[in-house]
Amino acid sequence: MNPRIKGRKIGITMILSVMSIALSIGINFTLTPYITNAVGAEAYGLVSLAKTFTSYANIFMVALNCYAARYLTIAYFNKHDKEFNQYFSTVFLADVAVGGALFIIGTLCVIKLDSLLNISPELVSDVKLLFFLTFFAFFLTTINTVFNASAYVKDHLDLANIIKVTSYITEAIILLFCFIVFDASVWYVGVASVGMATITLVSSYVMTRKLLPNAHVEIKAFSVDALKRLVGNGLWNSINSLGNGLNSGLDLLMTNLMLTGTAMGQISISKTLTNVVFQLYDAMSQPFQPTFLRKYADGDKPALLRDITRSMSICGLFTNVVFAGFCAVGKDFLDLWIPTQDTAFIYQLVIIALLPAISEGCIYPAYYIYTLTLKNKVPCVITILGGVANVTGMYFLLKYASVGAYAILITTAVVMNFINLVTNPIYMSICLKISKTSFYPTLLKNIVCCAVTTAVLVFVNSIFNFNLSWITLFVKIVILAIIGVAFQIPLVLGKDTMSIIRKVCKMRSEK
Repeated sequence: MNPRIKGRKIGITMILSVMSIALSIGINFTLTPYITNAVGAEAYGLVSLAKTFTSYANIFMVALNCYAARYLTIAYFNKHDKEFNQYFSTVFLADVAVGGALFIIGTLCVIKLDSLLNISPELVSDVKLLFFLTFFAFFLTTINTVFNASAYVKDHLDLANIIKVTSYITEAIILLFCFIVFDASVWYVGVASVGMATITLVSSYVMTRKLLPNAHVEIKAFSVDALKRLVGNGLWNSINSLGNGLNSGLDLLMTNLMLTGTAMGQISISKTLTNVVFQLYDAMSQPFQPTFLRKYADGDKPALLRDITRSMSICGLFTNVVFAGFCAVGKDFLDLWIPTQDTAFIYQLVIIALLPAISEGCIYPAYYIYTLTLKNKVPCVITILGGVANVTGMYFLLKYASVGAYAILITTAVVMNFINLVTNPIYMSICLKISKTSFYPTLLKNIVCCAVTTAVLVFVNSIFNFNLSWITLFVKIVILAIIGVAFQIPLVLGKDTMSIIRKVCKMRSEK
C-alpha cells in the first residue's frame, strides 16, 4: 500500500477511535453525577461492578477469541479458503456455545446476588435486573467476535470504529430517553448496554457480508483441530486476563466486601476517569496492529521495530498530556462534575490510579508482540504472580493498616509499574530476538517527558486566575493541552522529522 494512503487510513482510524472514546467519555461523565446525585454513590459503584463481573466471564472467552483475527488474516492472505472457513465457523459456533453457557451461569448468580454482595435492600431488585441485562449484553458482544475480525482481515478498522461510534450514539439515546421519561434507576444502564451490543452485532454482520462475501458459518466446517489451536495458543492469554483481573478487576469487589458501599462508589468514580486514559491508548495503538501483522508476516524486523517504537511514542505522548492535565486541573473538574462528593479525596485516588498509565500508555502498543510471536506463557505467569501479590498486599493493607481505600489503588500502581517497566520490555525483546534494551530509550524518554510536562502544566495552571466554571475550565484544558502536545512533539517526532517540517515551513514562507 502507498505510504501516504496507509498513513491517511491510520489517521482516519485514529480520529474515529478518538470520536468513539469522546462519546464514551461523554456518556460516563454525564451518567456519573446523575446516578450519584439521584440514587447515591453506592448505586454507581454497583453499575461499575456489574461491568466488572462480565470481565470475569470474559476470561473464559479470551482463550478462544484473542487469536481469531490473527488466524483468519493469515489464512485469508495465504488464500487458504478451507482453513479460513474452518476458523470462521469454529469461532462463531464456539462463542455461541461457551458464551451461552456463561450467560446461564451469570443468570443463576443474579438470582442469589443479594447473598453474594452487600447491596442496600432498596436497590436489590434494580441491581439484579442491571446485572442480568449486563450479562445478556456480554453474550451479544461475545458472538460478534468473528464478524468484528473481518475489519482486521481487510485492514478496515475505520469501518469497525464507525460501528463503535454508532453504537455509543445508540447507548446515549437510550440512556437519555430512559432518564428523561422515567424515574432514575440503575437498570437503565443495562438496557442501554443491550441496545449498544445489538447495534454492534447487526452492523458488524453487515460489514462482514460486504468485506468478506464468501465467509459463511457452517456447522460442517466446525474444526476440532482449529478449536484446539485457538484455545491452545489463547489459553495463556486467558491466564493473563485472570492476572489482570487480580491486578485491577477485584478492587471493587474487595471494596464492597471489606469497606463500604460509599468507598466502592468513590473507587468506581476514580476508575471511570482512569478508564478514559486506558481507552485512549488502546484506541491509539489499535490502528497500528494490521501494519505490525503485515511487517511480521513479511519478516521485516527493522521496519516492525521502528513502527512499534513510533507507536509507543505517540501513545505515550497523549497519555502524558492527559495525566499532566489532570494533575493540573483535576480538582477543579471534580468540583464542577460531582460537587456533592468528597472531591479532594477522589482527586487523590485518581492520581494514584493513573500512575500505572504513565508506563502502560507507552508500552501498550508493544503488547501485540505476544500475539505476533505466539509467545505468551512467560508474561502470563508474571501477570498471575503480580496479581496474586497485588490481591495479597491489598488484603493485608485493608485488614491491618489504616489506609482505607488508598490500599486498593496503591498496590495496583506498584505491581503494574514493575511489570510495565521491568518484565515486559525485556521479554518483548526476547520474543523479537533483539537487544534487551531496545524499548528502554522510548520508555525512559516517555517518563521524563511526563514528569516535565506535568511540572510545566501545573505551573502554567497556577498562573491562571479564573473564576471556576465549565467555560473557564474548558479554556484552561484547551490551553494546557496545546502546551502539553507542543512541548512533547519534538521529542516524539525526532530531529529528522522536525528538520523536514521546518524546511517545508521555510519553503512555504519564502513563497
